[in-house]
Amino acid sequence: MIHISLTTDGFQEFTRSDPTDNEDLGLGDALAAVAVDVDVDAVAEVRDAREQI
Repeated sequence: MIHISLTTDGFQEFTRSDPTDNEDLGLGDALAAVAVDVDVDAVAEVRDAREQI
């Protein structure tokens, strides 16, 4: 049996402030700036995946 644990120490590198970040920018606006619009036909993708199995 494998046991995996997460502690706050494991996230330290991700919680530090980044001097290049604009902290005045809201989270939603920051996420919108890096978002990618994807137009996918999910039904067709599932069908293609099933055919490959």
